Amino acid sequence: MKLDRTRVRVWEMGRTGNPPVVLLHGGGVDHARLSWEPTLHQLAALGFHVIAPDFPGYGESPFPQESVTLDVLAATVTELLEALRLEKVILGGISLGGGAALAVALSHPEKVERLALVGAYGLSSFIPGGRLATAWVHLPQPQWLNLALSSSPLLLDLTLRGILKNPAARTPELRGMVAQAMRRSTPAWNDFQRSEMVPGSKGLKTVFAPHLRRLTMPIVVVHGLEDFTIPYRDVAQAFADMPNAELHPIPHAGHWTQRDAAAEFHSILARFLFKEVFL
Repeated sequence: MKLDRTRVRVWEMGRTGNPPVVLLHGGGVDHARLSWEPTLHQLAALGFHVIAPDFPGYGESPFPQESVTLDVLAATVTELLEALRLEKVILGGISLGGGAALAVALSHPEKVERLALVGAYGLSSFIPGGRLATAWVHLPQPQWLNLALSSSPLLLDLTLRGILKNPAARTPELRGMVAQAMRRSTPAWNDFQRSEMVPGSKGLKTVFAPHLRRLTMPIVVVHGLEDFTIPYRDVAQAFADMPNAELHPIPHAGHWTQRDAAAEFHSILARFLFKEVFL
């Protein structure tokens, strides 16, 4: 789809005219189908029109002419809603996508009917790896590293164990999708990391905590208790500042709760959406 800034690949399921749900994927090698393919099917079957874009520079979307910062991602989402003529949507995001969803909800609350945050960026200043990680992301990133990870079943499994604690979730199909995604270069992710991890700073640049009380729409927050990239204690503290939210910690789940504990996750999401949309 052609937008003012760039082109983006958009995945859709469900009937146009049904309640629209826009789902935003995470960073790294992620893309819309990798994060959300099972959820696309689940929500379309429940009567929603589900839309999941590949962010600029991710998946099948080309890399744009500008650096891919959080502000650029949020602006891309806003442009997408306008291009699709969607005045108000249910907006969901995982990880980086959760941060983009928060940014849209804060800058354009009139466009967000309700908000689903899954392992969301922007609720914690914690940097996994601290100053060493910050220094690393500002170095030239070797493409061979991702190629090595994607080519070795052992290294790929170790990578997936970091975000998926449930062995059954690490299916051959998912392994194949992740390996294929790893073979792409990730300059968009590098842009984002460099913009958010500033040398000399004690934490991530973007933390939405001072602004969360402005979010008056219904919010569901889902977080894995074994998510070591975004500490649950920080998420719980941020949740306390949301005036109209519900929090669902999921035991024995990592960063990708929508795949790690799929049945529980989709049950939580369906109850939240039906309660708010149809009752």
